[in-house]
Amino acid sequence: MRVQTLKSISKIQEPGVEVYTAGWVRTVRKSKNVGFIELHDGTQLSTTQCVVDKNSPFFESLGTLTLGSCVRIQGVVQIPINRKQSVEILVSNVEIEGLADADYPLQKKRHSFEYLRTVPHLRARTNTFNAVFRTRSILTQGMQSFLHENDFTYIQSPAITTTDAEGGGEVFRISTLDAEKEKQSYEEDFFHKPAYLSVTGQLNLEPFIHAFRNVYTFGPSFRAEKSNTSRHVAEFWQIEPEMAFVGLDEIIEVIESMIKSTISYTLEHAHEEIMFFDTYIEEELIDKLNKTIREPFAKISYKEAISMLEPYHDEFKIIPTWESVSIRSMNIS
Repeated sequence: MRVQTLKSISKIQEPGVEVYTAGWVRTVRKSKNVGFIELHDGTQLSTTQCVVDKNSPFFESLGTLTLGSCVRIQGVVQIPINRKQSVEILVSNVEIEGLADADYPLQKKRHSFEYLRTVPHLRARTNTFNAVFRTRSILTQGMQSFLHENDFTYIQSPAITTTDAEGGGEVFRISTLDAEKEKQSYEEDFFHKPAYLSVTGQLNLEPFIHAFRNVYTFGPSFRAEKSNTSRHVAEFWQIEPEMAFVGLDEIIEVIESMIKSTISYTLEHAHEEIMFFDTYIEEELIDKLNKTIREPFAKISYKEAISMLEPYHDEFKIIPTWESVSIRSMNIS
């Protein structure tokens, strides 16, 4: 029998349907007459409750299951009375694929983000990071769906380049030369010239504009800036669209439409995850997102922006004037 996902099982409307699934144990509870296994398989944020009756041959062995253990479960769907979950599974058979050690790092409690940094290979099994990574995946799908629907062509830009495409920042140089060895020439290096990890795919895109008109790249960028802030990371992924035959107003319109479309897509396809964030991470998040979709973005001219900033010139390291200011150089102290 083919293994079914818990997400597909949750959509079953009628009780009594036989199912066969597999996943990892989140919790195990046992009373005098019944036992419960909370099962998670990664296809949805919520777990599925699997009920083991006291007359089941597996009832006594429930105590051997540890958190994080991998199991296969066969049973029939039943509709829970309290309806806190869409369905639950009345277990008829349990196969143990592998028991987790008793000192399994994730236990039935909330773990701090600081602690989860010490077990990065397991953090995706927690609710918060599971929701984060699934939402990130859905966000990516939403952005790319918008771009494809608006006739953008996806171009894969290289991660290794011989050009410092932006020129203003630090780059990571890559080489096969021995750093300890002196008097080496680039002729001995793999590329025979200086090569770097790319800081942007923009330069690679520009020739494709003249072939496809609207193009974009989506991939990793690398910056070697020595700045330990939340706005500077050594590696990140970015979507970079490029368009021909457009002006600033049209670019702004596309940006606003893309943001609103992506938020709508995410609210629809990651509803359970956004609800989780709204409850545990940021209150009224859903209201804020819906407001972003509903209301038009405010737009001001460069001249208006300078006029608004000038009265607060004491708060800037570089005075915001027509002669000196640039978007990149403004740095509020």
